[in-house]
Amino acid sequence: MTEYQPSLTARMRQLTMPGLLCGSIILAGVIALLTVTVDDTRQLSSPGGYTWSLGLWYLPVLVLVVWFLRRRDQIIQRPAFWTTLIILLFTGFALDYFFANTFFVFPNQDSTLLPTAPARGEWVPLEEYLFYVGGFLFVLMMYIWCDEDFLLRYNVPDYRAEWQKSGHSRILGFDWFVFIMAGAAIVLAWIYKATAAGETYRGGFPGYFTYLAAIGVAPAMGFLRSTRRFINWRAFSVTFLTVVLISILWEATLAAPLGWWFYRPEEMVGIVVRAWSDLPVEAVLVWLAVTFTTVIVYEAVKVWQASGGGLPKFVPRLLRERARRMYNFED
Repeated sequence: MTEYQPSLTARMRQLTMPGLLCGSIILAGVIALLTVTVDDTRQLSSPGGYTWSLGLWYLPVLVLVVWFLRRRDQIIQRPAFWTTLIILLFTGFALDYFFANTFFVFPNQDSTLLPTAPARGEWVPLEEYLFYVGGFLFVLMMYIWCDEDFLLRYNVPDYRAEWQKSGHSRILGFDWFVFIMAGAAIVLAWIYKATAAGETYRGGFPGYFTYLAAIGVAPAMGFLRSTRRFINWRAFSVTFLTVVLISILWEATLAAPLGWWFYRPEEMVGIVVRAWSDLPVEAVLVWLAVTFTTVIVYEAVKVWQASGGGLPKFVPRLLRERARRMYNFED
């Protein structure tokens, strides 16, 4: 028996989305790099660079949105997408509003073209909020595309049947191991900052590291046990590696050296990447934290839907009925 060989047309169709995504990222990268100018003293500047660089997230998102809208079989995925996006945007906007001026500085005001936006303390560039919209959209939609298309053979086709087989009775469950590891990491970071960090970083509390540990660990602490068998780990890996590649260009190559934003040393642990303009390790950890949090929240919402979880009795009946229709709960 001869092995099936896809036709040339089928092969071209399979390469369309990867090609469009790669092309959109390359185009956005070229645009961002073209904003960098050199004056007569060989000093680099980037007028409007931060604003134009957001295309690194929004151009591939545009490609993914077209793919997503063309899919008519996203019965569970679409409501899970919107629920996850709302949760993530609330987290990102809260970080910007309450902590942007605590953790970050924005030394190069010429790098932005849009008005400033409200935040506690001082207003911050509107681009900060737009980054969270574009960044979370990219991570979430990239994972969904990998899970439902590019790496479809590794996903779970029937969540309801798989949930029944899992033997779990609840989605939410406290994981002491994850909690202890997160607590130990925060304590070790605090000790390092107090004793071994450079003079600029010495003393104080590693606030940004603690925040990242909280948003990265909280979903794992509550949902990892019940959702890990549903996560498409290959899709997660491709998404994470893509985020890393974009972030190396976006933050390590452009933002940090050109002063689009940077980090307050008193809030950082004190471990830096010298080759990336002394970029704090927290900036690198956020690439992993955002990807992991996005994926686990999205999968937790899908599992909740598949389990027929519904809403508590104290929620008004009208809202519970609306949720039943939106999330396709069985009667």
